[in-house]
Amino acid sequence: MNQLQKGANAPVPTEKLTIKAVHDGANTDLSAILLSAAGKVRSEADFVFYGQQRSPEGSVQYTDKKTSGVRYEHSLSIDLKAVPAEIERIELTLTIDPDTPATFAQVKSCMVSLLDASGKEVSCFAPEGTVENAFIVGELYRRNGTWKVRHVAQGFTGGLGAIATQFGIEIADEAPQKATTPPAAVAPAAAQPSRKISLSKADQVTADLERKGSRLVSLQKAAAVSLKKHKVDGIVARVVMVLDASGSTRRMWPDMMQGVADRLATLALNLDDNGELEFWVYASSFKKFATVSLGNLDGYVASLMRGEDGSSAGRSAKAPEKKSGGLFGGLFSGGSSLGAGIVPGLGWENNEPPVMQAIMDECKGSKTVPTLVIFVTDGGIDKDRAIEKVLIDASRHNIFWQFVGLGGSSYGVLERFDELTGRHVDNAGFFAIDDYRDIKDEELYSRIIREFPKWVDTVRAKGMLV
Repeated sequence: MNQLQKGANAPVPTEKLTIKAVHDGANTDLSAILLSAAGKVRSEADFVFYGQQRSPEGSVQYTDKKTSGVRYEHSLSIDLKAVPAEIERIELTLTIDPDTPATFAQVKSCMVSLLDASGKEVSCFAPEGTVENAFIVGELYRRNGTWKVRHVAQGFTGGLGAIATQFGIEIADEAPQKATTPPAAVAPAAAQPSRKISLSKADQVTADLERKGSRLVSLQKAAAVSLKKHKVDGIVARVVMVLDASGSTRRMWPDMMQGVADRLATLALNLDDNGELEFWVYASSFKKFATVSLGNLDGYVASLMRGEDGSSAGRSAKAPEKKSGGLFGGLFSGGSSLGAGIVPGLGWENNEPPVMQAIMDECKGSKTVPTLVIFVTDGGIDKDRAIEKVLIDASRHNIFWQFVGLGGSSYGVLERFDELTGRHVDNAGFFAIDDYRDIKDEELYSRIIREFPKWVDTVRAKGMLV
């Protein structure tokens, strides 16, 4: 292994590279900036990041970001042979969202590796930082007709925007930031960017859905407005959704519950790193189903009613035929109520504590990524003490519970959170709506996320979230 110290360089013995960055701790983003001999981008198209995932000719491509607990793994692919002749350098950056308090002091065991086409490591370096929230970790550059790599480790404050503006990229709605260590003086750029770049994660999700022609574009635009208004844009969270399938919700399945899934899956695209919504349903018992994504969103709820796990849902999915004989007509014919249900096998009663306990047990370990649980119920809640116990226990973990009352009544403890004592932090919110279809998208999103950023600030201040 050829590990480079800060400032050291080495030849690059291959034309096709994978740049891989792996670390623990704070959430980061990997990017690349292609520079001409003047030390500037030719246009904004030379900026490859989460919102613009390839250079114009495709020589540099943003390929992946994975998370596992506190572990992050990023990758870029670079074909040096295909890099335009006028490009002299490719800056490699790792950055943290400046709207969060995290810095590179929280980035642990960081290693940036250059891999050849076979996956063999040809060079690597281990950047370290303290107060910075952005780094040029390394650069690829031409020297006498060949490519070399240098370990740069130059720190900035101001996040990705601080680095981008240094190289002639105009950032939308942001003032240029100053670097902690100014880069070397460069000649004026030969060409200026033709448009401003938005670093907003919500704006990037919107643009991606527009490119795909998704039916969720209007929902996404409403979500983006609310995320920015409540300063949630840029927060990374694990998003969990819970739907009530007790007998009194029968009229809501599948149409209204599919509408719920559509709206909340859109929210998850913005908050969750993998753009997926974890999905649970409860009645007498509960079950965790396949995650919701753009690939299986259509017909998802109808597929659950057919007894499927949600993974095969798609545009061809249809709702099951309604049974006759009243609300429960024909549905108990199989014997025990636990064998039946709107979602087969879950029964008909309200039993919230077990599903809440299961979610807490699954999500309570993370110190770096908070969990937002959106819990949809039509009421009929009578297990107040058991619910209180779960919420008190969960208050010492990074889990926020947003309860949504949907066209029901008898919400019990959910309406008395301000009176619930014994919690380490206030970790829950509740609001009720008469008809989900009557509330505007932006208003719904604002209600769901109104308390969440305040809770995030609180748990960070207490050292629970790093």
